[in-house]
Amino acid sequence: MENNKVVITQQGTTIKCDFESAKAYLKARLEQFNGVLFTEDMKQDAKKSVADLRKEKKELIDRVKDVKKEYMRPFDE
Repeated sequence: MENNKVVITQQGTTIKCDFESAKAYLKARLEQFNGVLFTEDMKQDAKKSVADLRKEKKELIDRVKDVKKEYMRPFDE
């Protein structure tokens, strides 16, 4: 998700996310795997693909957590 990051912004009491671009990016990213069959010879490529997808998922989850933490900061003090 390096160049195609999901944009989540938080200003005051408003959190905005461009869900349409996120949905389009995820759809395009996952379409790469439609009909893909990994064989034993391609095991390393399959592992790298899974690792990349997990990394992108973690980046998104971490971004959501960061925005939530920033939003909740006044209530936690």
